[in-house]
Amino acid sequence: MLDALFAVARQEANKRRSTDKWADKAAHLRGLLMPIQMRLLLDMARRIAVRSPRQTGKSTGVMLIVLIRCLETAMADWVVVGLTRPSVKNIYWGALKQLNQAFELGIQFHNQELTATLPNGSKIRFVGAESISEIEKLRGGRYDGVVIDECKSFPALVFTELVHDVIEPALMAKNGQLFIIGTPGDVLEGPFYLATREEPIVMVGLNDEKRQSNCLYGTTPLHPPIWSLHSWNLQDNVTLFNDGRGGTYTMWDQALVVKHQNGWSDDHPTWRREYLGHWVPNDAKKVYRYRPHLHDYVPAHDTRWG
Repeated sequence: MLDALFAVARQEANKRRSTDKWADKAAHLRGLLMPIQMRLLLDMARRIAVRSPRQTGKSTGVMLIVLIRCLETAMADWVVVGLTRPSVKNIYWGALKQLNQAFELGIQFHNQELTATLPNGSKIRFVGAESISEIEKLRGGRYDGVVIDECKSFPALVFTELVHDVIEPALMAKNGQLFIIGTPGDVLEGPFYLATREEPIVMVGLNDEKRQSNCLYGTTPLHPPIWSLHSWNLQDNVTLFNDGRGGTYTMWDQALVVKHQNGWSDDHPTWRREYLGHWVPNDAKKVYRYRPHLHDYVPAHDTRWG
């Protein structure tokens, strides 16, 4: 009887040591998060949308958050979806391997399937959505969370089917989270635009129920929001880089240099879209720009012209 009790006690002690070990690893990873990324981690909404320009840490932050969730919850199942298999591998796979090595996480990598398995049984799968067959592979799963990256570049119909037909049903059993992240563009339409636009749209459903398309995290919505919105720009990326001359710089410092060199005003469409993270239409794609050296035509003198 005592031997059995001692055996149970040893098992519980080993379980606690194992849990404490991975909790400590997760705590170290939390320390890597910038404030804007920490807000993502703390957001418990089921639908989270992230809009920001490139080089602002959104993919890095989401990768850290997924890893923290998997360390803190044994047997967790997360999926990261990219536009294509090569793109999602390029963005995440190498970064996860570096984190594994730096923090001695003991992750097993299956390079063919792009699956990472943690010692506590949690798994992270990376999937490209370049074909219906790849998307169909996600059906039938029960996920703790799903991340969809590069959302601006998805065709609207593919994105809608991916979210509504495949992913949302797979999140129900575990009340999982869905993150959609991406950069803003110049085409102001589609599901990702609706989820991340700066002014939310109020929609009326059955029984005249009103919902708004999104609500900026930390603010109070007028109506229940569909998406919890996080948005930041290059100035929010506080990571310091070595300039090779004994000094440091940030991405924002570099952005201001580019702005000055190009002579852009504060409201220049490229500046607002690519560096501040705003949705700004590109009128040049809708009309032909007038260029005097190309479009002016002065005919030679001819009496027929009067």
